[in-house]
Amino acid sequence: MEELIYIIGHNESGNKYDSINKTEVISIGLFNWYGARALGLARSIVTLDPGGSRTALSTAETPLYSQITSGNNSVWNSYIPGHNQNDMNALKAFLSLPASKTAQDALAQTDGANYSSQAKAVGIVVPAAQIYYADLYNQSPK
Repeated sequence: MEELIYIIGHNESGNKYDSINKTEVISIGLFNWYGARALGLARSIVTLDPGGSRTALSTAETPLYSQITSGNNSVWNSYIPGHNQNDMNALKAFLSLPASKTAQDALAQTDGANYSSQAKAVGIVVPAAQIYYADLYNQSPK
């Protein structure tokens, strides 16, 4: 699992936990989680460190902390953070929190296990091929 996570992380973000794709709908973190998945990750981070999260996000012009903690699950489906440098800086600080690494590591483990299961379900048994499949699946799980 460690190698699978390393390869996907490398291909998605250069293995950077504070990665943000600023030109598309929000895509953040180690695996460049996108849209609603990015929001789910952000909610996990806030749950682990609400005070640090609020502080990190306080300099954003967009009410990011409120968006994360609201019940609206589609709020980040069209949000493009690169339009605002203050939002980018706040997200970078948020993703640099120790709670962010903890949440991202947990999600990467879960996603990696799911990707491996998908590979096995289609008959891929060679470990290197499973990792390759997992990397492709992470790009577009359809």
